Amino acid sequence: MNTLETIKQHAAQEFEVKNEEVDVDAPFEQIGIDSLGLVEFIFELEDKFGIRLDASKAEGLKTLRDLANHIDELITQKATCAESS
Repeated sequence: MNTLETIKQHAAQEFEVKNEEVDVDAPFEQIGIDSLGLVEFIFELEDKFGIRLDASKAEGLKTLRDLANHIDELITQKATCAESS
C-alpha cells in the first residue's frame, strides 16, 4: 500500500467517513479536518511513518495528497541519510 492510500484509510477511520468518500485532493476542511484535528492527525502519521514534519512546511499543506507527497519526501530523505551514515 502506498503512502497516499495509507493516509486516506487512516483519515477515513479517524474522521469517521467512508474510504470512498475521502477526496485526497479536497482541502482538509472540506473532508472534516479542522486545524486541531490536523495537528493530531499529523502526530499520528509521524509515529506511523517514523518521521517528523517541520511545522512551517506543514502549514503549506492543503490536501491529503500534499501531505502524502511531503511524507514521501521525508521518508526518502531519511533513507538517504541512513545509507550515507
